[in-house]
Amino acid sequence: MSILLVLNSLICMGIFLSSCIIATVLLVPIMAMSLFFATGTVVCGFFSSALFKLGQRIYCSATFYSRQSLRSVADQIPLSNGKHAPACHESRPSLWIYNKLSHLFQSRKYADSEPIIMKAKDSPTIDLKVLSVPHT
Repeated sequence: MSILLVLNSLICMGIFLSSCIIATVLLVPIMAMSLFFATGTVVCGFFSSALFKLGQRIYCSATFYSRQSLRSVADQIPLSNGKHAPACHESRPSLWIYNKLSHLFQSRKYADSEPIIMKAKDSPTIDLKVLSVPHT
């Protein structure tokens, strides 16, 4: 009986070793591909971070120069006196109030800090029938 046990153990050992070889043949390429893709992910992350920092530096420097150029262009625009003739489509009450307030504020020449007082007769009359209110 000992020969049968030896044969049985050799068969079991052969099955075990063949399954180990088959697993190694299947898993090693998959592990190599996993290592390749993980390395690619790390490299792409490095380049992404480096390019982001480079782009951020370029953006910050361009923002600095564009602020200076916009400021120089804005300094060349003449100051407005706040008075302009309203067009036909600018006859809204909110624009009228803004013009009235800006005129009152500019007429005081920034000398005192009193509040601007508007009386009820100065406020525009709004025709509620003209306003379109959406019905829900």
